[in-house]
Amino acid sequence: MKVLITGATGQLGSELCSVLADGFEVIPATRKEFDITDLAATRAFILARWLGNQ
Repeated sequence: MKVLITGATGQLGSELCSVLADGFEVIPATRKEFDITDLAATRAFILARWLGNQ
C-alpha cells in the first residue's frame, strides 16, 4: 500500500516516514515540492509520484 506523507521533513512527517517505511511504500512530500493549496500542482505531483510508480 502506498502512503503519501505531506510535510515529510517536519517533525511529525519525518517520524511517520520512518515508522511507516517498514510495511508501506512511503511517498514523502516536502512543502517545497508539494503545495497542497495549488490544485494543479497537487494533481501533477500525485500523477508523477503516485501513479507513475506502478
